[in-house]
Amino acid sequence: MTVEFSPGVLRVDGAPRVLLCASVFPFRIPGDRWAERLRQVADLGYTAVDVYLPWNHHETEPGRWDFTGERDVDGFLRLCAEAGLLVVARPGPYICSEWDGGGLPAWLSTIPGLELRQNEPTYLAEVRRWFDRVMPVLARHQTSRGGAVAMVQLENELDFFDCRDPQGYLARLRDSALAHGIDVPLVVCAGQGDVERAGEVDGVVPAVNLYPSDESTSVEDQAAHYEAALRGRGLPLLVTETNRMHRTLKRLLVSGVRLLGPYLQTSGWNDGWATSVNNWGDPLAFMTHDYDFGGLIAPDGSVRPDAVEARRLAGVVAALGERLAAGVPTTAVSGVAHEPAVAPRALDLDGGGQLIALTNLGADPEPVAITGAGRRVKLAVPGGRCLLLVRGLPLPSVGAELSLCTEELTALAETEGAARLEITTAGRAVALLTTTAVRSTTATGDLDVVVTEGAPRPGVRIAGQDGEARVETDAGVLLVRFRPEPRPEPPAHPEATAPWPSRRRPPRSNRCRGGSAKPTAGPPRSNTSAPTAARAATAPSPRCPRARWGWCCARRPTSCRCAARRRTRRGSPAAASTRGCPRAAAATSPSSPAPGGTRTSTTLGCRRCGWARPAGSPGSSRSPRSGRCRTAGGWSAATWPSARPRSRWAASAAG
Repeated sequence: MTVEFSPGVLRVDGAPRVLLCASVFPFRIPGDRWAERLRQVADLGYTAVDVYLPWNHHETEPGRWDFTGERDVDGFLRLCAEAGLLVVARPGPYICSEWDGGGLPAWLSTIPGLELRQNEPTYLAEVRRWFDRVMPVLARHQTSRGGAVAMVQLENELDFFDCRDPQGYLARLRDSALAHGIDVPLVVCAGQGDVERAGEVDGVVPAVNLYPSDESTSVEDQAAHYEAALRGRGLPLLVTETNRMHRTLKRLLVSGVRLLGPYLQTSGWNDGWATSVNNWGDPLAFMTHDYDFGGLIAPDGSVRPDAVEARRLAGVVAALGERLAAGVPTTAVSGVAHEPAVAPRALDLDGGGQLIALTNLGADPEPVAITGAGRRVKLAVPGGRCLLLVRGLPLPSVGAELSLCTEELTALAETEGAARLEITTAGRAVALLTTTAVRSTTATGDLDVVVTEGAPRPGVRIAGQDGEARVETDAGVLLVRFRPEPRPEPPAHPEATAPWPSRRRPPRSNRCRGGSAKPTAGPPRSNTSAPTAARAATAPSPRCPRARWGWCCARRPTSCRCAARRRTRRGSPAAASTRGCPRAAAATSPSSPAPGGTRTSTTLGCRRCGWARPAGSPGSSRSPRSGRCRTAGGWSAATWPSARPRSRWAASAAG
């Protein structure tokens, strides 16, 4: 397999291709989950993965190398090939990726005279030792040798760094890679668009890391600038990193991007001392244990609801294939009447037709009227969505043309005398066809098929949401399938699939982060079973499925102090039962009178350790913060230890 570049086109084995590339980092995912994650990426329609290789993950101390077990690069690349995924390998030597030292071993700074990331002999000698180990592994797995490695990236966003001689530095890295047998394209990425400072040299293809605001109205203009500049150099636009939102990815696609690499679609973990200080935000801070920016796949392997949009985008790319990959972006979008909130852009497909992107950055649906083959169709672009619509697409195998479609074409197969189209619908859609003489039409589901006589050829209008239409013409048979968009399945653990900020911050008020989510009945989460049944029986409110902390109440979980406790600490704890907090689930205190004037006895206990005693029984007089629950001094289940108690207290629960 060969990978080649020409003006505006990326070719794989001579055929134009658009590569959807997801980040998968084996050093952040357990080794026994590598195959599963790669399968998930392939199932979502992505065709490539980018893989960072941190130097300090493999040279654990000076001269001690480890490429086994969880560090088995060779095994990981083999799994990529088995999954049918191409690889953009990124061995650095500097990788960033919010990893300790950006992958550079810490001891480099102790070597006298060494200057990091400079065209300097001492540093380059150390880099050569790393390349001597990693480059032969990559060379064995190149596409030219039947493997998965299609490109190798040198360095990372060097234009962010004060490198005195970027061209000289990159030339030395290039020569070292070539000396180890790397014959696939070498690329270098610019972090802020400064291709020259990123190290543009002969034999190394410049790429761009493009992070526009998802709400920006100029995403296409930014991409168009780089596309034109690289086309003038005889190259396609490769975006090695960009945002994860598929609305933005669609906008980049119609702008002529050939390698589309959202960072980070496959999340993982930073283990040990590998995490670094981030370089954005206020204040700067250490990254969390989980490395998760809300991409498609959560650290635990859960696939998030945006997978529906991912499959739509991948379907459009696969359906249009080479026509899209060799297409040319254009600003001429005629026959589209729209509101100011909708921004139409188009790409002229190779061989005829257009792919039109209708982007609605607002929250409300916006009306659009679009004309195809002299016929005008009205539709509404949903709020916050981008629709990729095909217009004037030739279907030579059946002598027809897809004049217009108001939903996205996600599958297309043509053979001699037959063609099959699949359109993914979110509501009622319309497809307009122009063809030769129509012999017969049939339809299933809720589809309506209307044949209109016209000059020079008749037209066929298919409308509906779910079903299949069969149109037989003089030239062949055309099948058009309308398939409703699948609803995203609710995750088994909602908190695991939420973007990472909402999983870090506790609720600040008596409304959970789920807002108006419909509550569902169920017991609170607990590590023990004995107190759980009693708390579930007296639980004053149902559990909210979207609340990270389990229950709708005013408590602040990180402080282990619920609102019920704050209100009753100096008074009777009986009122705690009205707050709906699992920490106050003992519905009454020992001193609370039951109906009828008699006192009742209730079980008080510790949710953390499972320890529980009847009210009034002898117990410890120590405060809950010491690891025990106080029963004699008026403390109730509304107060719990702030740290997990020692195991001997957990053992006392059985007694």
